[in-house]
Amino acid sequence: MEQNQLGMNIKPSTFSEETLEVLKLFEDEIHFFDIKLDDTAKSFAISIWQYQDDQWNEIGSSSGQSEFLGNRIAIRFDETAYEIYHMDENGHSSIKSPALDLKFEDTIAKISWRVDQEEILEMNKEKALFVKVGTNKSEVSTSIISTDFREVKCDTGIAITLTIFDKELTD
Repeated sequence: MEQNQLGMNIKPSTFSEETLEVLKLFEDEIHFFDIKLDDTAKSFAISIWQYQDDQWNEIGSSSGQSEFLGNRIAIRFDETAYEIYHMDENGHSSIKSPALDLKFEDTIAKISWRVDQEEILEMNKEKALFVKVGTNKSEVSTSIISTDFREVKCDTGIAITLTIFDKELTD
């Protein structure tokens, strides 16, 4: 396996040209990320955030011990549902929820951001993986989308975050 200089990290998955051609059909709907953890990682949480009622609310999550995260995740969503896939060499598992009520078609501007290069995962710190917002305002500050999506003023939005913890989750 290829070594990198960033320790625990996340990066967009790489695929063959043939696979990329097929994935272009779903470019806005599904996002793949490769994850590398070390022995200090004990658990994880993937959170789904939706902008509703003038605030960001966590509407769903997938969490567990770090060995259940796998080395690749895929997140698929449209305006009505989302799925989170955990993948490793033994197969995959998924969680699906029909909980979304996004209204991107009702907005005049849509802006999205996602992890597009290898980035460090810091222990116990939430990392935005994907953010999409829609607004009817004529001016939007896009520089804060990747640093703190909760500061974005919008009319609708979704954000997907990953947090790696140094302690095991308890019930």
